[in-house]
Amino acid sequence: MKIEKFDIDTLSFRQLKVLLTVIELESVNKAAESLNTNQSNISYALDKLRQAFNDPLFVRYGNGVKPTPKAQVIADHIKPILNNLDSLSEQSSFNPGELEKTFVIGATSYEVNMILPTVKTQLWTQAPLSKLSIKLIGGFNFEALVHDCHLLLSPHLADIANIRYRKLFADPYLTYYDSSVRKAPKTLKDFSNADHAVVVYGAHANTSIDDGLKKLKLERNIKLQVGNFDFLPAMMKGSELITTIPSLFTKNIMADFNTIDCPIELEPIQLYCLWHERYQHDPTHRWFRNLIIEACAQLKSSD
Repeated sequence: MKIEKFDIDTLSFRQLKVLLTVIELESVNKAAESLNTNQSNISYALDKLRQAFNDPLFVRYGNGVKPTPKAQVIADHIKPILNNLDSLSEQSSFNPGELEKTFVIGATSYEVNMILPTVKTQLWTQAPLSKLSIKLIGGFNFEALVHDCHLLLSPHLADIANIRYRKLFADPYLTYYDSSVRKAPKTLKDFSNADHAVVVYGAHANTSIDDGLKKLKLERNIKLQVGNFDFLPAMMKGSELITTIPSLFTKNIMADFNTIDCPIELEPIQLYCLWHERYQHDPTHRWFRNLIIEACAQLKSSD
């Protein structure tokens, strides 16, 4: 049977699914139960279908209904289409235990030390076949996010289009020093006159610390610049150097150093997870983002 031309814009996939369900169950009531809706919604969908196809579609048969020949032809045409759509939906879901994927993260040495060990453990516990690739990047290198990474962990937000983000946590600053060599700076002047070690991501070492000192007409003595937090312990041990970095480093690489609150009032460092818009609705990416969020919550709860 040839189906007459009709306006497809008047129909929805939901209405076509109603047609298939009524044919399969031979009952409007049972179709309503199966689709978790009421009978009036089923009747409304069938009326729309009847108008579009110019056919009654069903006739009463005992306590149920039977499809007309035209309804059966329509069903034969649309069933494989809807089945393929259902298949696409099933492919969008996944079982982490069967996931074979390499997740690429862009991060600074701060996130590598603080967050990614926990992420690694949780990832390989839930998805043992997956892999992890970490790209060490500067704090403002958002191009890496767009071109090379599934997501970026950064204390900075991207001022570019199509970037989504989620705030993970805030971490206050502490001033670290080797107590076997020197005492903690007692005054603001002691702090500014001390030999400072700083971590630099780019051409300039100026930070909010320097901005705060400048307002007080003070300037710190930057004795050492390094490009990675991991360099600090070896370079500071046995020296007069002090450094002011986030507090979570007391948990690992700076555990052997003493700390004091920074004499300058500073806003805590804010850590963000950023990703490109194209991953926003991907279920695998959403699962991985949630894994990172949970790892951060676990890290902060152990403070």
